[in-house]
Amino acid sequence: MTFILNKLFKNLIALFIILILGCGGKKPSKPLTIYAAASLSSILPVVGKLFSQKYATVSLEYNFAASSVLARQIEYGARADIFVSANPKWVNYLEKKGLIAEGTRKEFLGNRLVLITPKSKPLDIHNMKELISLPADKIALADWNHVPAGIYSKIALEKMHLWEKLQTRFIAAADVRAALTYVERGDVPLAIVYRTDAAISQKVKVLFELPFQPEIRYMAALIKNSRHPASQFFLNFLTSSEAGSLFKKAGFETIPDSLPNE
Repeated sequence: MTFILNKLFKNLIALFIILILGCGGKKPSKPLTIYAAASLSSILPVVGKLFSQKYATVSLEYNFAASSVLARQIEYGARADIFVSANPKWVNYLEKKGLIAEGTRKEFLGNRLVLITPKSKPLDIHNMKELISLPADKIALADWNHVPAGIYSKIALEKMHLWEKLQTRFIAAADVRAALTYVERGDVPLAIVYRTDAAISQKVKVLFELPFQPEIRYMAALIKNSRHPASQFFLNFLTSSEAGSLFKKAGFETIPDSLPNE
């Protein structure tokens, strides 16, 4: 009986918050702050705009960077409500530090790796092994020691037995968007980036998807000390069918288990 009453009480509180957030009530004094992987910097504000249409009183604020950088910022006291990492590693890192709210982790998106070249001066490459015989052209990757896109790229290259053969030609970029920018500017002729990053650029050509694809998983979680009334609602919205449609349109893969059944 006590359990039923507690559940009913929590549901009533949730309903009350929804009514306040969605029906023109007083705006929370602070915006909902989302720390998210750089590869989400184009699509997440689009998803956020749809969320704001449903919850008109909630303002959103974003900080986009490499997941590793964001995790360190949160560790050192940066104010964040939601953390969206391009891999589970950095959510695990913060969880071990006691900074993730229990039971809020959501693995909800996937992606794929592609090899890109500048449209203005493209290289003619048809498979990864051809990279070995090319002149000593540099290849941009996100930092493979810390940044998810770089870590995934290294895993793929190792599986294809190419990491050691090509390692001296890799340039470590601060994040995956920086690797994309290097190719857009013509600083390097090649880069490995996410499929979704290549899709937003008019200046690069996708040569092909990497033949080996590691399991790329984006994870979102609530920061433990978040007191924003809309935190849990935004976290849930990320795995809604509405948000899923937008993510798919941008080239992401939605993880079926994370989305509600229709």
